[in-house]
Amino acid sequence: MQRPTLFLCSLALLAAQGTVGKLEFDVGSVKPNNSASLSANTNVPLGPGSVYTPTGGYFSAVNYPAAAMIAFAYKIAGDQEQYLRSHVPDWVLSDRFDFEARAAHLESR
Repeated sequence: MQRPTLFLCSLALLAAQGTVGKLEFDVGSVKPNNSASLSANTNVPLGPGSVYTPTGGYFSAVNYPAAAMIAFAYKIAGDQEQYLRSHVPDWVLSDRFDFEARAAHLESR
């Protein structure tokens, strides 16, 4: 089955929501992460809260499943997250991706 790359790019563009409102990105990238590592990292907390350290308009999440980006983008937690997990294809939970996005209008901040 081909993974819908456009869907994943949309998630990356939705993902980083700052305290100044919803960010819009000028460029985004989603690439499969084929490493054997289960270690993941990001430059912003991916929890359901709204507390973020300024990153100059750059968002990065390395080695995360698409489900994590969906939950982050829409601030899904608890029972809603369980509902999401039961309604998506298996690859959304298991396959891992590297997400990057940049908002050029915020680079100078």
